[in-house]
Formats: sequence, structure tokens, C-alpha cells
Amino acid sequence: MDKSRGNQQNRERRVFTRYQCDFLVSIRNERKNQEFDANAHNISAQGVGLVCPLNLEKGEELEIWIHLPQASPFHNYGKVIWCKKEKNELWYAGVKFDETKLFDLGVAFEKAGLVL
Repeated sequence: MDKSRGNQQNRERRVFTRYQCDFLVSIRNERKNQEFDANAHNISAQGVGLVCPLNLEKGEELEIWIHLPQASPFHNYGKVIWCKKEKNELWYAGVKFDETKLFDLGVAFEKAGLVL
């Protein structure tokens, strides 16, 4: 099997560019009655990569507020796509937004002086 072809197909699945970031994220998991903070380490219009203190189960539904500098928090709902343990008792998780709010995210980034 041609591995380069598989990697190319994975890259082509992404519709929106992912941007590196370091934002505080407030998260609520209503089903588990949990609220906690995490850090966003990358973001796109389709989802966010998180570093968090908890192991999030694949398929868990979350309510998310991403705190941008000098702007109101960006609010959305999302579903955990994957989660893996990293060093220092932290977990990395990929969360796909339920709804692509490209306009809302663009406005929030503009208010924060950031460029998508």
C-alpha cells in the first residue's frame, strides 16, 4: 500500500485550515454533570484540539466556551472524536463542532485582533 497516498487522503478530508492557538476553554458535560477548564491548542471552523485534565470518552457531547483575548467567548457544542493520554496526567482530545459557525468564529477572532 502506498502510505503517501493515505496521508494525502487524510489531509484532503480537512475542509478548514487548523490554526495553532493557546486559549482558555470552559467546558460543560451535562450528561456527567461536569464543568472544567481546558486549553485549546488548535482550532478550525469545524472543531478544536484540547489539552484537558480529564479523559473524555469518544462520542461525549460537550458545551464549549472558547475565551478569546479582548472578545466575548465563542460558544458552540461539540462531540469528542478522539482522546489520548499525554504526559503529566493531561489528555489531548479532538472535538468536532456540531455546527460550523464560520461567521461567528470569524467575528470573534476579528474582535480579538486575530486573523483566521
